[in-house]
Amino acid sequence: MKPSARLSLALAATCLALGTGCASLAGGPPGDPLEPMNRKVFGFNEQVQTRLLAPVSRAWLRVTSEAARDGIHHLMRNLGSPVTLVNDLLQGELRRAGGTFARFLVNTTLGVGGIYEMGESFGLEHHEEDFGQTLAVWGVPPGPYLVLPLLGSSSPRAGVGMFVDSSFSPWGLLIDQPVRIGLSAVDAIDSYARVMDRLDGLRETSVDYYAAIRSLYLQDREQEIRNGRGEDVPEAMGIDYDVDLSAGGP
Repeated sequence: MKPSARLSLALAATCLALGTGCASLAGGPPGDPLEPMNRKVFGFNEQVQTRLLAPVSRAWLRVTSEAARDGIHHLMRNLGSPVTLVNDLLQGELRRAGGTFARFLVNTTLGVGGIYEMGESFGLEHHEEDFGQTLAVWGVPPGPYLVLPLLGSSSPRAGVGMFVDSSFSPWGLLIDQPVRIGLSAVDAIDSYARVMDRLDGLRETSVDYYAAIRSLYLQDREQEIRNGRGEDVPEAMGIDYDVDLSAGGP
């Protein structure tokens, strides 16, 4: 099991075990009773982002071409398809599951492993599902908002989902660990580079940056669970700092 998944599961299990104890902690609004602790972890993540991830991401943009970055981005999305497929099926979304499977086949063959985005040419739009979303469809409540070290915005339900998803992916058996670490590290850098400017803008214009990130994450997460059905909400700008040591995909 990857260290990040162990950490996420441990924090989620602790909060679930505390039950009403989590909700009784002072200082946080409804939905964020752990706000004092969350803000400290958020501050730590901000230091990692500012001192490490941002400089590395800027260097990444300087030394790589847009075509190379897009190829890596498409490849990592394609590697995440098996997790999405399993969760589509668990949610009873058979039409979406069929689209996920067809997209994976097209991108893996015509797209040279997924480096080239060919699925959209066949009307197969990309979407992602995870076990945290599946638990929501099954009626499991999210629990309180959590900010996890390095991983960012989450919840007990999402943390448990992250752990379960790591067992869905076949890449842990098919790809050597050093390669998985390298791919995931590059993917994390590229993913951050893609939202870095938007995050800087949000940071500069927000009265409370922590509260802004929390609100956007919760709204975006709800929209993901509904599979885009219902009212549109702003895109969340939370950052996933996870370097996946086992799944080989996002």
